[in-house]
Amino acid sequence: MRHYAQYDENGTLVAIGNSVGNGTEITEEEYNGLLAVIQEKAALVDRLYNGEITAEDIREDWRVEIQNRVEARIKFRANEGGDS
Repeated sequence: MRHYAQYDENGTLVAIGNSVGNGTEITEEEYNGLLAVIQEKAALVDRLYNGEITAEDIREDWRVEIQNRVEARIKFRANEGGDS
């Protein structure tokens, strides 16, 4: 199986996948590493959003990104009229 990563013009990862795509081919180890980071960041977003942790509990180099994602979720939920 082939694995791919897609990056934006700034070099920021925007997607990974394991089907033929228009990204950069990466090794399975690279794919697994990127997937682990994505899952860890998603869990941090959930925990911060739910009040289980504070921003200070997040790695400093990820803190702004995680806070921005939480703020985006809050804004989205407010626009949707609920918290489901």
